[in-house]
Amino acid sequence: MSNSVIGRIYDIYHSLTAGERRVADFILEDPTRLPQMTTLELRAAIGVSEPTIFRFCKAMGYRGLQDFRIQLAFVTGEGRESKRATKDAKTDPQSARRDFARSALLAMQQVAARTEHLLDYAELELLADKMLEAHRITFFGVGSSYLVCLDAKRKLQRLDLDVRAGNCMSDMLAEINRMKSGDMLVVVSHSGTTLDAQQVIRVGAMHGLETVLLTSYPESACARHAQHVIKTYAPEASHSRSGIAS
Repeated sequence: MSNSVIGRIYDIYHSLTAGERRVADFILEDPTRLPQMTTLELRAAIGVSEPTIFRFCKAMGYRGLQDFRIQLAFVTGEGRESKRATKDAKTDPQSARRDFARSALLAMQQVAARTEHLLDYAELELLADKMLEAHRITFFGVGSSYLVCLDAKRKLQRLDLDVRAGNCMSDMLAEINRMKSGDMLVVVSHSGTTLDAQQVIRVGAMHGLETVLLTSYPESACARHAQHVIKTYAPEASHSRSGIAS
């Protein structure tokens, strides 16, 4: 499957209607299912009308479900292999741990491969230079996004940079008041809609900081206040394997 298909879903996600988002969520959860399903089966599985499915396909840039189904048919096979491993584990308990590990590794492989196709390397080069020039770099994230911030802080501090990381909005707003023009604020938010993340990046922009957003949804509310957006593929963690991959 072309990685641009998944990337396009993330690009338009926040402009979709509620029904169209249900179609998008169904596909993002497991892109390998849709090509095998009839329109009636798809309607029943998602709980939306046929016109809603058609509108989603049109929003994606396809003439209809058939064209979109053809694109999704180019799946690498990793998703099907993961499914088979899970099914085999149910019939063979002794292989459950091995198959769980395989599924986790496949999930991480998919995330890494799709993110590689979404990254703008010229933008990354620019941000690397700006990080080296900044007096202070501060990361902010809530929940699992905060773990990303802590990891970034640990790695960048090895380069002898002044790096902070926080997950409390009030503390972060106080931190922003101590930062100067040219300092960098990096907000990590999978959806780009977390209220605390929106407030922090908005205030950071008002203070003249170099604002960066790391997200899977580059058209989200947080992106309106970001000078730079790093686009990634990271499915929302619905179980432990996805959590590791995210």
